[in-house]
Amino acid sequence: MVCKYKAARKPGSVDTIFLAADSTCENSLVCTVNTDCKVVSTFDSAVTNFALALSYDVGDMSNYSKPDLTITDLSSVGVFQASAFRFPSTLLSLTLNKDHITSFDRMKLPDGLQNLTLLNCKADTDSVIPFKWPSSLRFLDVQQSDLSIPSVPFPSSLTHLSIQNNINIHELSDRDWTTITSLTLSAITYFDNVSLSSKLTYFSCVACNITHFSVSTTTYSALEALSPVKPPESTTGFQVAGISTDPNECNGTIRPLWAGKTNVNYSVCVFQPTLPPNTTYPITFSAPESFQMSPVAILTVVGSAIVAMVAVAFVLWRWKVRHGDKDDELTDASYRESMSDIGSLRMFKLDQCDLRYTSRRPLATGAHGEVWLGTYFQEKVAIKRNKQASPEALEAFVDEIKLLAKLDCAYIVKFIGVCWIRPVDVECIVEYMNLGDLRSYLSSHSPLEYSWKEKAQSIQSIIYALVYLHTFDPPIIHRDLKSRNVLLDSKKGTKLTDFGISKEIYDAQETMTSGIGTYQWMAPEIITGTRYSEAADIYSFGVILSEFSTHKIPYSNVGIMDNGHQWTLQYILNCVADGTIQPEFNTNCPQWLRTVGNECLAHNPNDRPTALDLTVRIAQFIAGEESHLLIL
Repeated sequence: MVCKYKAARKPGSVDTIFLAADSTCENSLVCTVNTDCKVVSTFDSAVTNFALALSYDVGDMSNYSKPDLTITDLSSVGVFQASAFRFPSTLLSLTLNKDHITSFDRMKLPDGLQNLTLLNCKADTDSVIPFKWPSSLRFLDVQQSDLSIPSVPFPSSLTHLSIQNNINIHELSDRDWTTITSLTLSAITYFDNVSLSSKLTYFSCVACNITHFSVSTTTYSALEALSPVKPPESTTGFQVAGISTDPNECNGTIRPLWAGKTNVNYSVCVFQPTLPPNTTYPITFSAPESFQMSPVAILTVVGSAIVAMVAVAFVLWRWKVRHGDKDDELTDASYRESMSDIGSLRMFKLDQCDLRYTSRRPLATGAHGEVWLGTYFQEKVAIKRNKQASPEALEAFVDEIKLLAKLDCAYIVKFIGVCWIRPVDVECIVEYMNLGDLRSYLSSHSPLEYSWKEKAQSIQSIIYALVYLHTFDPPIIHRDLKSRNVLLDSKKGTKLTDFGISKEIYDAQETMTSGIGTYQWMAPEIITGTRYSEAADIYSFGVILSEFSTHKIPYSNVGIMDNGHQWTLQYILNCVADGTIQPEFNTNCPQWLRTVGNECLAHNPNDRPTALDLTVRIAQFIAGEESHLLIL
């Protein structure tokens, strides 16, 4: 009989030893075997915790009869043929501790598994957990591991989830966790659109400094219903270190959470669940040819529609009798100027018949707008819509579109056109970037997955975009340069987006608006409200360089104040303004990145390099020229 483990043998390397519970073990339940299927060692039948060593792997465990299994210090899992790797169908609890997992996709966990714990585990090429979740899984615990949780929905059986101190898990977004009753988190800085339900009885994020917390009204109600944890009880209630949310990043309303229940102030963004826009673009439906309505059914439908229309008309008539037409006059007057301004976009107007929405929820949301996925002439596009219906918001959106229409740069998202029925419905259509924004990409990819060669290309593209903007006539300051406004594409590379608050400088002495941008990326001069220039974008670029180094949101590692509370937003802003703190760089990142990054983060704007200066520095690194700035 051919040995099932022989395929794992590699010439010139140390022979792999497999932990097995199959026919090769002969007289014992569990044993270790080599690639010739010869038994190396055996275990007592009562053993459930197996501490292995270098060059050990897991083989066929199908005869293992215990309900729980712990595997510790495993060098690698899944480097052999998938046919040789099996867990027993009767296994209820599995713990992997200090294990090196090279092929998660081969870990076919039994459907009956109820508890899964991953402690201090790491992966090689892909740190995302891609295997199918067991349909009976109830408890999932991932701690201190170099792994990421995939967006694949958890099974409906999962009730207890713990994600703590993991290298790659600092941001959680777009998750349906409505079955969870107990949620334990740590080292989380970003919490967006995670759905929880009234089933939730415990929420813990003790070692968290969450700088963005945005949830639906349903999730907010579920969290608000919790009370503080009362020692020694630790299984019900909430215990959270700090939550603060920037209003400029809120796609809804800023509300206090657990007000009156604790001395700590938590501010969160609460939004209504979103549905695709209700556009008037043509939508066609096809019905089976055999489908027919009887005359009686047709008359019933038509009659019901007429009655509904008459009722609505009567209600509107009564309302106007009471209130008059002043509001209509005001609305017409308010939008008259906007109608005139939007006329300048007619040359860019597209045929609505060729535009389709294809996503059920926005790709991205912000304080003033949201972006949806669509198609235009069968090509994927991004559709940006204004969320605010005021004339001022419409005017600002039109100005953004007019500015974007002027730009023609390979490193700035391509403007395609506009669509509208009414001015308030105006939409901006731009090219679609299939890898999403840089912030999300850094959060979902480990430093090993995103190489410095790739990062250098992205960094160079951002610099080229800034050179284009800063040398434009007149020069343009982006004013909201951050990782979420940097988009990536597998073919088109890296490009800047979102010019909603960008400013053309017609006068060198023009006074700029203070407080513009997102606080983690704000230059000190913007925070203090003093005059600023293109150097503010360079500071923001320096912050982005720190993100390339750490993969973390800026200032997510700030500490505890003297009163025991997390640093507040205002405290961080004050420290940035006076230069006492700035984003950090990992010690293992390239030396040129730390050098250039720190120069960009200079407190004095005059000490920062220009975008043109930076093109030379980055080009030298990419070209591999010998320079003291390029030493790793």
